[in-house]
Amino acid sequence: MGLATNVLTALLVFIAAASAIPAHFPRGKTLVYKYYGDIKAGTIELAPYASQFGLESILYIKHDISDPTLKNAYYVTLRNSKIGLHNGMSIHYQKVVNFHPIVESAKALEKPFLVVYDENGKFQGVKFQDEEPRWSKNIKQSIASILQLDLSSLQLQTQPVKSHTFVTPENTIHGNCEVVYNVNPKDQQNPQSNNVFVVTKFYEPMNCTNFVQKVVDQVECDKCYVESENAMTTASRRVFEIINQGQEIIITKLIGHGVINYFPWQARSEAHYLLNNQTLILENVVPITQIVLPVVDFQKISLVRDVTFKLSDNSDIITNQDLIQERRKFNSESLIAKLKKMLIEASDYLEENHIETKEPDWKHGQTINRIHHTMASMDLKSLEEVFHTIQYPKTPKDVTVRNIFLQIVPTVGTADSCIFAKNIIYQQKVSDLDAIMMLHKLPMYVKSPNEQLLADMEDLIEVKPDINMDVRVAGILCFSRLIHKTFKDKTIIYNSQIDKYLKNNFYEHIKNETTYYMKMVYLMAMRNVQLKYIHPILEPIIRGDEVISEKPYHIRTAAIWAIEKTILNDLHYGYNLLWPILADTNLPLTIRIAAYNILINQLPHMGRIMNIYWFMVYEKNEHLYNYHVTTIKGLSNSVDPCLRPVREMARKILRFTRMRLVHAPLSANYLVDYVDPKYEFGETVKTSLILNEITGVPHVGSVQYTYMTARKRVPILGIYWSVNGMDEIINMIKKQLVGNIMEIIKDENVVKIFKKIVQDMPVNENIYVDLAITVNDQVVQTIHLDKNNWMTILDKVKDWKNIISNANINVQGVVYDTFYEMYVPTDMGLQAVLTTKIPVLASAKLNTVPTEDKVPLNMDLKLDTRLWKHGEYAMSIYNPIVDVWHSIRRVTSADVALPTDMNIVYNHKTSNLKLTFQRLPVSKYSNSGIVSYAKNYVTITEDETDELKKSCATCQHYEVVTLGEKYQKSYKSSYNSEDSGLQFFMSIFDCESSVTPTTNKIEWMQAFSSENKNTWNSKLVQFVMGVRQQSWLNFISPEIGSCGSLIRIEPSIVYPTSSVVVNLRVNVKDLDHVVDKMSFLSSKRINVHGTLDVIAASTNTTTRSWDLNVNVESSPAHINNNLKVQITRTIPGEKKLKICIDGQKNYPVFTADYLKLNTVKEETNTKVSFTMGMTDDDKCVRDDMVITMMVKGEMSEEQKKQMSHDSVHGLCVKDIQNQLFTTQQGYIPKTLNCLHETILYSTMRKYTTNIVYKKVPQSIASKVVMLEDIIRAAFLPQISYTTNVEPNSVKVIVEYPVGTENMDVSVVTPNHSYDITEVPFGNKFWNILMDNTHFSLDFLQKLYNEQLKICTVYPQVLLTADNNFIPYTLPDQWVLVSGDSVHKTFAVFVKVVQNNMITKIIVGEHILEVVPNENEPLIMINGTVVVKPFEKGVVEPPNEYSNYVFKITNNNEHVIVHSEHVPITILCTPNSMTIVLDTSLQGHFTGMCGHLDNTHKEKLPKVYSTAVL
Repeated sequence: MGLATNVLTALLVFIAAASAIPAHFPRGKTLVYKYYGDIKAGTIELAPYASQFGLESILYIKHDISDPTLKNAYYVTLRNSKIGLHNGMSIHYQKVVNFHPIVESAKALEKPFLVVYDENGKFQGVKFQDEEPRWSKNIKQSIASILQLDLSSLQLQTQPVKSHTFVTPENTIHGNCEVVYNVNPKDQQNPQSNNVFVVTKFYEPMNCTNFVQKVVDQVECDKCYVESENAMTTASRRVFEIINQGQEIIITKLIGHGVINYFPWQARSEAHYLLNNQTLILENVVPITQIVLPVVDFQKISLVRDVTFKLSDNSDIITNQDLIQERRKFNSESLIAKLKKMLIEASDYLEENHIETKEPDWKHGQTINRIHHTMASMDLKSLEEVFHTIQYPKTPKDVTVRNIFLQIVPTVGTADSCIFAKNIIYQQKVSDLDAIMMLHKLPMYVKSPNEQLLADMEDLIEVKPDINMDVRVAGILCFSRLIHKTFKDKTIIYNSQIDKYLKNNFYEHIKNETTYYMKMVYLMAMRNVQLKYIHPILEPIIRGDEVISEKPYHIRTAAIWAIEKTILNDLHYGYNLLWPILADTNLPLTIRIAAYNILINQLPHMGRIMNIYWFMVYEKNEHLYNYHVTTIKGLSNSVDPCLRPVREMARKILRFTRMRLVHAPLSANYLVDYVDPKYEFGETVKTSLILNEITGVPHVGSVQYTYMTARKRVPILGIYWSVNGMDEIINMIKKQLVGNIMEIIKDENVVKIFKKIVQDMPVNENIYVDLAITVNDQVVQTIHLDKNNWMTILDKVKDWKNIISNANINVQGVVYDTFYEMYVPTDMGLQAVLTTKIPVLASAKLNTVPTEDKVPLNMDLKLDTRLWKHGEYAMSIYNPIVDVWHSIRRVTSADVALPTDMNIVYNHKTSNLKLTFQRLPVSKYSNSGIVSYAKNYVTITEDETDELKKSCATCQHYEVVTLGEKYQKSYKSSYNSEDSGLQFFMSIFDCESSVTPTTNKIEWMQAFSSENKNTWNSKLVQFVMGVRQQSWLNFISPEIGSCGSLIRIEPSIVYPTSSVVVNLRVNVKDLDHVVDKMSFLSSKRINVHGTLDVIAASTNTTTRSWDLNVNVESSPAHINNNLKVQITRTIPGEKKLKICIDGQKNYPVFTADYLKLNTVKEETNTKVSFTMGMTDDDKCVRDDMVITMMVKGEMSEEQKKQMSHDSVHGLCVKDIQNQLFTTQQGYIPKTLNCLHETILYSTMRKYTTNIVYKKVPQSIASKVVMLEDIIRAAFLPQISYTTNVEPNSVKVIVEYPVGTENMDVSVVTPNHSYDITEVPFGNKFWNILMDNTHFSLDFLQKLYNEQLKICTVYPQVLLTADNNFIPYTLPDQWVLVSGDSVHKTFAVFVKVVQNNMITKIIVGEHILEVVPNENEPLIMINGTVVVKPFEKGVVEPPNEYSNYVFKITNNNEHVIVHSEHVPITILCTPNSMTIVLDTSLQGHFTGMCGHLDNTHKEKLPKVYSTAVL
């Protein structure tokens, strides 16, 4: 038994010894380490540059026994600390060379501290001495953090140590992290040689719990359905060399690396880094008594168990004072003086010329950011003191200073700046416009929103009668946005403060406000809160259980919109609340679409979108159905990467979605977007139009603009409107501004009919306009206009001359295109700030001086517009040892100047406009253009004591990252124009990137391509997108390296010019009064005369002038059309240069029914000649150039074959065979089938152009060749070369294949030939590039743009304007075919007498009657028979050939009646009457033809008739 006990005891002792946790450091010894810490903010590309500092110290560690309760506590202190700074070229592994002792104010760094472990070797915490500054604590916490070793998990029982790995959680300077350990013998080839092993620790700080301390972003992103791009990578690595002494270990070397890398723009631009190196090298191990260190009693000091980096005690509120961690206090007087100086500097910047080929100065260019930074450090009293000194400006410069200050204040985002802004607004120390603009911006930039700040800002929602209503509205909406900003990231079950604001304030106002407008304002405030807290409050309104206001449907729609953002992720609640609204066909369209918009955006959810698809299959409302179809189309064609999952779903649905054919304007939702394929930035514009179902006029709509970068979608701006009575508003504008006063019908019988119609039609609401403007998807301002407001506005606009006279305007605006800050700690315990700040300052200074003259307008105008956009993204580290900031910065800048100095003279009697542009002498209005630049800096800022020079005498505080001047390339191009007195200059300068003029052209071509663009097949949209895409690319300049570009327009020194005078006169004459026989299409003559005179600076005489004469004349029916252009250049002492263009275009003479084909030879002929030469007189000469172009338009062979087929089997044949449409004269039925077939086969689809030329100047020939090369390059995939040639001429054949949207082009020249196929400029029926021999251009454009509808009445059938025929026998009474029952301006009646149709047209007090007769129709005007009406044609009033009530002609076997007073055209035959109605008056028209609202496809409109008329 005794033996067994002894053996067991020995075994337990052995196990305990084997498993004992060694101490981190030897007991009874002091370890002496050489400590080196190094921080770099820099870049490797384009060249290795860095802003850095190094810290050298001696670090002592010994076991501490001052607190007997702590068995494993270690005393740590730094001694003999030295610091060195460097700024400039530096490879990432280079150390600082020159060091000097740290200053006295930084000696807190050398205070001893305690590091504590438990009995298992686990880190427990640290102890600091009292009153230790926070910056010092953080550095020491970083030392404690890097010294951590999980000894309990290290397998040290065996010698030598075996290789092994494990993962363990640790509390680090970045929070709690998952740390990977890798343990190996130092000599892995011969591990028995020594007892030294190596521990490598690694973790990603970005994945730790407290890496990101705070993010400040002025915008919030929309939902992205794919993961956003993270341009940042982080790594933290420690390598320990350790001697294993059994019960103790000794760390002989510790090397720590920490890095934060930033790779913007899809990692295709320069990579910036923040690099942190820390090393501990063991120099000595001595007895604890050998080195005397300060004695500190740590027993009564509390243990800090969390070594996570801390800026302040309240992590929610971080100020500039917190960023420097108690290192110093800001000096108010110094800040005030600095701010005043910088405001003057900013004002001066706007007066300077920056359109130059030189690098912008960083400090000067970044003045707005510097002002912002300074104001962020100022308290309320300091801001008030600055404002007091600039409140009352005396000079224009003072005004600019004041404007810039007021514009920047709301972007500062501190509590003091917010309260200051509120105070000066509600003390009415700023204008109402300034107040509104400040309130719009303020909530976006609040850095640390909190409940106390909300309480301080409550003045914004208090009712103050003396405050302007628009300011009060902006304040309410501003406060609601502050509520959102305060609580958006918090989980809220109940909060008394929110309850107070939402229920007791906003909701009570919604219920109790006396005006509809204020109810809407508070409803929009509820929307801005964007918390689910609003759902139960607004649900009764949304469901319709609670009716509020005299416009309950508008309030209900707004309430649905109010929950849009908060309900998106709550599928079930959204379905239960909104699906019943969508499905209720009795509700107004606007409410149903509001519900639809939310339901369709609760994605990606295939079940939801399928549910909506099947619902829409059976939806009868064409507006809602088309809105759905266009929404799905937009989503399915979107190129936004954030919508990729949604796009896939939408495409599946779209494949089976039926496109309904409706010939009427419908509600729609259009989405257009583009994405740059390389750098993945893009823009989206979404336009929603909800049309009034009666009038067809948009009465609810929105435009939303979104910017996307790094797969983050930011809604920038939105405009939402609701308009009632848009048609009436347009009518008011016409009356007030144009003076268009319509005559009203006074005939008693017609008036009685109109009264009956009014009783049958829906009651029109009063005129009003609701407008909501959103910024970042939050409402910043609402506007409500009623009829009285409109009249006031129109009255002011009528007084335009006084408005623009004596104008003296000086306005500036500042917004941040991007304002982003992220606060993170480095491994060394220093504060790092990652920022992107791009301020935009827009300035406009306008001065007008009128001159008393007999003409209506004679005014000098001076306008100076500037755009100042200098931004940067930067990685900065605060150095508390010397109180400076080290940064690496990428600066992008753009300066735009568009000044104007001119005199304007306008004489409306002669229709003459004269503009005089000043050139010399040079003034601030002389230079215009744009300059942009991108470059990298390494900087040391806020170095008030010039610490940098102590370490590096040759270093500068701002160093540009560059390879040197010999690597900088410049390209220049200039053109001096003698005709304008200007020089046009372009340059790429000081460029170290890959940008060249060639790469610029390539980028522009790529930008204008259709790749990665969703344009709805609009070339205009594609063009605008291309300009926007390349403009963004030029500004962000993501190419690696520095580069500048410039476009400048300035007075030419080659051709010194005093001024340039431009005169322009336009005269349009109607020639119907001189022709023998009038036609529906009037004969016209258009004369345009313009001159340009260049005045020399030296003699003040004309040195060069141009004279332009354009004459266009068309015959009746526009059969023959002539063009003459003469351009004359006159230079004193030289012959005149004469350029002449003569053109004729002839159509076939066509007298038959419009819809009959094959009655004439269907072709058009065009001849154009260009001549140029020098002459002494005014005659055209052919000495220098002659070009003759003959164009023949005809039907293609394919078109002829198709026409032959349709003449037997076409849809029109069936209509012709219908007995209801048969007439005695054999007219073709005026159905849409027949109309479209006629258009198709009267449209020329083949054009043969023969060009003969001689003596073409080389300058012109080269431009033509260049244009041809561009076209061939653009259509390279569609081009094929042939072997044909055409001696001495060029032949071009253009053909539009039938049934396609394309055209084919064949080109034959004397040297080469080629064909280009499937060029997307065609149309299945007609477009503006094609000639039509039967119909006018205006008619075809309106027809295919759905701007007109056609209605035909036969004795026994009605062809409705909604494209259907309804059998109906006309009575022998007067039946109203169509009339304007709203304005009561016109009415058209018919009745049948002996199977003939008599038509009576009443416009105002004028009455026209068309009575069929055997020989020719009888025409009566106002009861008087017109004798021989068709010998020339008739106008009423007589001799009024331009503004007639009626114009009656007999063309193409029809009596045609047209009116300039009302938008109708009428075609009469003995057995039919056709009326062409303009859809601008949809909803106003009433009668057999309907309201043009697509509601009478099958149902006959209500018939109104009278026996007497």
